[in-house]
Amino acid sequence: MKHVNLTTGLIAGAFVVAALGACKKSGEYGTDTTAMRVDTAAGRMDTAGGKVVPTDSGTPTGKFADASVLGFATVASRGEVALGKLGEKMATNPQVKAFARMLVTDHQKLLSSTSQLSSKLSAPVDTTSGDASDLASHDMDEIKDLNGKTKGADWDNAFIDEVIQGHQKVLSGLQDDAKGSTNASVRSTLEKATGVFQQHLTKAQDIKTNVLKS
Repeated sequence: MKHVNLTTGLIAGAFVVAALGACKKSGEYGTDTTAMRVDTAAGRMDTAGGKVVPTDSGTPTGKFADASVLGFATVASRGEVALGKLGEKMATNPQVKAFARMLVTDHQKLLSSTSQLSSKLSAPVDTTSGDASDLASHDMDEIKDLNGKTKGADWDNAFIDEVIQGHQKVLSGLQDDAKGSTNASVRSTLEKATGVFQQHLTKAQDIKTNVLKS
């Protein structure tokens, strides 16, 4: 009986040591029993929601990236539609007015294609991300400024100047997004938008040089 008790004691002691070791290991690595998270190169997988979210670097991934770049393209076209409608109303030069009408038509088509792709990918357009939000604020300020000006040659010049500056800024962003996108459909849509913005930029520059001749 003494032999059995000794064996039992040794076994119990081993369990205590093992338990203490497990507690120490748990403390060292800070196991989160509330919401387990798995870090990957593509982003952080939240097993509670099953979604890929931005990594600690702040770079969006997966559908979050698609939503972000489509949001930028959407804000860009919305701004040009608003600017074009204002140009249709305020421009006095016939060619400037016709150009403004083209802005509205072309960018409404881009908005439609972007919206369709968003639905197809189940990636809601995110217009609140940094670049998109900054662009939206800029567009609002420029339209407010143009609304405060009087109709005439000076207004037409200011309108074309804004189109040129705005399109140059957006082109840079769209080109970067297209290069960085891993989704073929998103990349194709951004490249299409880039082509439209480039066409408008070239046309605006031609009007500035050969029509308005300020």
